[in-house]
Amino acid sequence: MKSVTRLALMFCLASTAVLGVPAAREAYLVVRLTDHADEQTYTVMSAAAMKETEALYAKESRLHSRALSLAERDWKKDEGVGKAPFPRSAVSVRSATVVGRPFDSESAATANLMERENRIRDDVRRKAERDKESKQKRDRPPTDLKREGDQAKARDLYTARLQELLTADETPAATPEQPAVDAQ
Repeated sequence: MKSVTRLALMFCLASTAVLGVPAAREAYLVVRLTDHADEQTYTVMSAAAMKETEALYAKESRLHSRALSLAERDWKKDEGVGKAPFPRSAVSVRSATVVGRPFDSESAATANLMERENRIRDDVRRKAERDKESKQKRDRPPTDLKREGDQAKARDLYTARLQELLTADETPAATPEQPAVDAQ
């Protein structure tokens, strides 16, 4: 696999030299992203994309408790879950953490190829895990399956409420100089 990476990198560099296009020197970062289910992924992103991601996650973090309470309220109204308590621990705030030093676009090309190799290895590993889990799910008691379903439903409710709050936060509120117009 290393030889494939080297060949691809040499091809990129050679094509850049032939075309006469100077390589951009934008800084790239290796970032660990954590989602609402507390699952982690690693990716390479530019410094500008990292700033945008951090801004979005900061806004989500600010709205987290409100979205969680609204989702819990929706949960209690839902008759499908019965009297099961809202699984607050199933919902996490998304986060982005820089785990690698900044590097330039030439190194980013190498990192992207290495990331693809790692993704292929991870996909093979995940497929084996899914096969093992599917076999275990057949033997699992129904209460575990219900709990997992409840957690997924709680995350879906939370995500929907968070998106509503984010869009409401982006729309400008009426100011005293610009009163809201009533549709009559």
